[in-house]
Amino acid sequence: MSPTTRVFLTGRPHIGGEMERHFPWGAALLSISPRKDDIIRFIHKRFAEDPTSDEMDEKLEAEIVNKILETFSEM
Repeated sequence: MSPTTRVFLTGRPHIGGEMERHFPWGAALLSISPRKDDIIRFIHKRFAEDPTSDEMDEKLEAEIVNKILETFSEM
């Protein structure tokens, strides 16, 4: 690889060992995690795009958001 070549990779945290194995000369690792409000905004955007959204009431929508956030916080 050329000394001026730069590579950008994305992946889950568990690939750190693979990165070190394939790039022994060094790699900068940056951990990125979404904020809860980003997740909520994304979920509501997807709800708004749902063509059958009238089949879901606000209570069910709130339950779905809460369950996703609960699962997210456990990760």
